[in-house]
Amino acid sequence: ISLYQNTSSGFVYDSTSCISSNTTIGTLKIKMPNSGSASLTYSNIQASDSTGTIKSTASNVTKTIRVFDNNNNLSNLTVSTGSLSPSFSANTTNYTVNVAGNVSAITIGASASSSKATLSGTGKKNLSYGSNKFTITVKSEAGTTKKYTIIVNRADNRSKDNNLSNL
Repeated sequence: ISLYQNTSSGFVYDSTSCISSNTTIGTLKIKMPNSGSASLTYSNIQASDSTGTIKSTASNVTKTIRVFDNNNNLSNLTVSTGSLSPSFSANTTNYTVNVAGNVSAITIGASASSSKATLSGTGKKNLSYGSNKFTITVKSEAGTTKKYTIIVNRADNRSKDNNLSNL
């Protein structure tokens, strides 16, 4: 640390010992926004030998740092038949839908809150009689996932009469 000098034009690392190309000479800490990006520009970077002879220079080297979006919420969730119970809310992850016995399929639609998120589990779903469980998964750009579950209850109005009418 004592080899670092803070000058009016920046920081200087002053050492007569040899530094290999993989030597860390400092750490830069940056407070980033919750989303988006920030650019860092380094100017007048010089490397010199032990005699002070400049061996390499670089000016206006810009690096952009981008924060991955962590939003794994849905902005909407719909079903083609019946209605969600409770009503949709991005923070509610469990829903129930009741449909009549003559409904053999349902279409689940959804949109992610973030354009950078990926979505799976939507589309047309065939229904069995009774309880049918479907999961919609939202994966954020940062890799975090959130699962929304819909239980679709298809009424079983088939006849339960298993008696012979004659023999």
